Amino acid sequence: MISQKGYMMCDKEFVDSFSDGIEMSRDTIQTATMRKHYPNYLSVTNSHNPIVLQPETRIDPTALEANSAYVYHDTLYVTDSNGGIAYMDAELKYVEKSQTKRDIAAQRKVGGSKALHSSMDAGHVLAVSLDGHPDMMQEQYSGLNRYTNRNSNKEDWQNGMFRDLERDWTQLAKDGHSLNVKAVFSETQDGSGSTYSPEWCYQVTDRTTAEKYQYNMINEGNSKETAPKEAQKSSARIIGHPSNRSQKPRSQTQR
Repeated sequence: MISQKGYMMCDKEFVDSFSDGIEMSRDTIQTATMRKHYPNYLSVTNSHNPIVLQPETRIDPTALEANSAYVYHDTLYVTDSNGGIAYMDAELKYVEKSQTKRDIAAQRKVGGSKALHSSMDAGHVLAVSLDGHPDMMQEQYSGLNRYTNRNSNKEDWQNGMFRDLERDWTQLAKDGHSLNVKAVFSETQDGSGSTYSPEWCYQVTDRTTAEKYQYNMINEGNSKETAPKEAQKSSARIIGHPSNRSQKPRSQTQR
């Protein structure tokens, strides 16, 4: 089942009405078979005519339309005013032979030498193997998606965290569970661009067992221009603590 490797609970709950937590819109967006709400603080200019993606659709993840809704099967992606992915609402489904569906050219535009921050990979906000679109990705701290110094780097409690979650979700999907994942991505404060978010918050609802989990992930990364040389040469260590939330979701205004 869901791993219990020190994951921290996010302090924001997704709700479909106006109450404590993240306020969801009264407006809805049509996906393949569902209508979905989105956070009320986001402005969506094409809610009645979202951009529909197909498996073969190729888009540049660094040049998404701002304030727009993208639909891929029953997954909804919403961008902020900078064209960054600010919200996702997905129905998880296991996809066979997902490696053949990856878009390596798009990944190279976001991660590796093209990344705006040190120690960043191109990370799908929802794995292609779980029916995420191949081109919907952000910069992701390398330690979240793979195990780095797993035995020695014990202070890095997020080591391999996202990889563990994806493996758990994959197994549950294979076992026939009905899983919904909602996620918000905080807006960067360093002005570096739309493909980086310093904090990822995911809520997972298992409709089969009526269980709900929320996870907060600090996506730490320094700008290559300002990071110390040592940090540019090696994997950055997670700093800060998820219980001390200083970042706001993308484009959220003070109320």
